[in-house]
Amino acid sequence: MLFFLGVQAQRTLRNAKKIYIGALEGITTSQISGDGHAGFHKYGMLGGLFARKDISPGLTLQLEVLYKEKGSRYTAPSVPNTGAANPLYESPTNGYLLKLNYIEFPLLLQYTFSDLSKLKGMIVEAGPGFGIPVYIKEYVIVPGYDLRQYGPPFNYYEATANLGVSYYFLSNFGLNLRFSRSVNSVRDYYRGEKASLLSPGQQNTVISLSLNYRFQL
Repeated sequence: MLFFLGVQAQRTLRNAKKIYIGALEGITTSQISGDGHAGFHKYGMLGGLFARKDISPGLTLQLEVLYKEKGSRYTAPSVPNTGAANPLYESPTNGYLLKLNYIEFPLLLQYTFSDLSKLKGMIVEAGPGFGIPVYIKEYVIVPGYDLRQYGPPFNYYEATANLGVSYYFLSNFGLNLRFSRSVNSVRDYYRGEKASLLSPGQQNTVISLSLNYRFQL
């Protein structure tokens, strides 16, 4: 009887849902939708920790704690200064830089393609996130001096929608590519543009690439 119970316990442990923990580090490229400067020209760093748990065959739930650098960058064309005002600002400018860094908590539902699929081992993910800004610096670069905090104040939190794909080329190492977008506004429009449900104000849009390391508990 004791031998039978011991064998059953070992089988139960082997069949238990796996739990992974890990770390990630990477780069971001971002823009602020609604600030008048189109393009993913602001580069930054990304780092953090995650915990991942199987919830059913092929499905996992992953919780992350990230430090993510976001923002916006604009470099004025290299033309002679005519003294004419930039239409976005009150004075001639050489450029614009916004550093907007967050502590972020994404919660992702992940699906891993099975061995029978042509996409074997690939992981797709989607889920919400919540972020708190911990570092904000804004510069309108005017010849001779910098202007800071140019425009409305920033909100104290950010809700995000995340969509990504991962692939572990080794059992412990993998790459993750992710698209992230603010759901709420990070601050109001600057020059009175009309807000709407789908466009509530200025919003972060970020593409990130990270190297992930994981191990099983």
